Amino acid sequence: MARIRVSPRRGAADAAAVLGQQIKAARFARTWTAAELATRIGVDRRTVAAIEAGDTAVSIGNAFNAAAILGVP
Repeated sequence: MARIRVSPRRGAADAAAVLGQQIKAARFARTWTAAELATRIGVDRRTVAAIEAGDTAVSIGNAFNAAAILGVP
């Protein structure tokens, strides 16, 4: 069965972008590389890059795990 990709609503895209920026800032504050954060949340470095870029196709669970590990509210 083919997956259908639905464009996110503007609010969702904005929220993903803000969360990504907060995660990136928190990672920089800890002087962690994207690879270090990826290892801690059990994903590939490219997934961390996508989270930080606000990509709405990223699993919300992965984004929330990154935020939780970094203490992002």
